[in-house]
Amino acid sequence: MVTGDTVGAKSLDKGKKITYLQSGNLCSTPFSTGGRSCRSIPRSLSKATCVPKGLSLMSGRLRRFEALLALHDQRDARGVRYALVTVLVFMVLAKLAGEDWLRGIAQWVTERKVGLAEFFGLAKPQAPCYTTYARILGRGVVTNEFEQVVHDFFAALPGAGHTVEIALDGKTLRGTIPLGASRGVHLLAAYFPGECLVFMQVEVDSRENKIVAAPRVLKGLDLQGKIITGDAMLTQRKLSVQIV
Repeated sequence: MVTGDTVGAKSLDKGKKITYLQSGNLCSTPFSTGGRSCRSIPRSLSKATCVPKGLSLMSGRLRRFEALLALHDQRDARGVRYALVTVLVFMVLAKLAGEDWLRGIAQWVTERKVGLAEFFGLAKPQAPCYTTYARILGRGVVTNEFEQVVHDFFAALPGAGHTVEIALDGKTLRGTIPLGASRGVHLLAAYFPGECLVFMQVEVDSRENKIVAAPRVLKGLDLQGKIITGDAMLTQRKLSVQIV
């Protein structure tokens, strides 16, 4: 998402699948389904049936990328061929279209490079190779900074965080369980069902469980007037006191 979240460095080896966005924010961003927002991306550019609500058109282009432009490119300026924001947007679009692998993302962009260049007003219709995506994700982006930029962008959308219900739920990220192990990267998220948006998410350490991680999630939220739901494990007196 190509969320909600920088792509985890653990998934960036050439032959590996991009399975998640580490913060979860981009993975769980609000999507408009049923074709309601598909006009934001030309049919020739996407196989997907949904796009993030926050991406709107201005004179035939996506709205200026203000959020992604705030990122600091960690690459050496010498020899940089593709702007950081361009590569990231290409990846998000390919991810939304169903591409999970770096090679698949590179191929998706290559097949549409002429249309993408015209759509975004790029000087040349060119597309990065898959190794370029790997280098940028591995060394060109600061994970925490990217997470914060994505979070701030969706938090600033009109009506964001205004619904009453917040669901606490945990998931093990697909593709993060090492060979021979039984546990991968596990995240506990505060999910707003009415907005299809994750507002807060923390990693659950291998030596702890959701009960220990839940207070960290709640601490980062405005709980005034909210209803918090969770599974039986989270029905703890201390959590209830923190909520009220």
